[in-house]
Amino acid sequence: MNYDEIESQVINTFAKTDNVTLAYIDTDGRAAAAMMCIINDGLTAYMQTDKKFDKAAAIKKNPNVAMSIGAYSFKGRAEIMPGKCSDYDWYVDAIKKKIPLSYEHYTMLPDEVLIKITFDICKFLKLRGRECLYRVDLKNKTVTEQEIDKL
Repeated sequence: MNYDEIESQVINTFAKTDNVTLAYIDTDGRAAAAMMCIINDGLTAYMQTDKKFDKAAAIKKNPNVAMSIGAYSFKGRAEIMPGKCSDYDWYVDAIKKKIPLSYEHYTMLPDEVLIKITFDICKFLKLRGRECLYRVDLKNKTVTEQEIDKL
């Protein structure tokens, strides 16, 4: 598989997926995870949270995050976007269309903020007559394929 094929698959997976698991380091330095709704713009993911939640404070303190969707795992950096979630019309429109329940219950609340995640690495297993681990460097657009029995 080449980079362009994988990028297309990942973007398609993001677009079809409503919920993901986001892992981060909490403010006490321990691993934490949360189920989050995802909106994407290409390979960039957007999620929302209440600015008073530990997750927002944790991301400000340590922006390193990981995310999983099915067989895909990602590593990247998150940032809390300025202002409120509702300030981003494109996001409001996207979440309302893709995940209306999240929009109805959370998006327009005054303390909801937008999280932007830029991913560096994607890994996944794929059967191609043999099991292979793919490591995709999303910054440099490179792909490394390694057969499982050679790990």
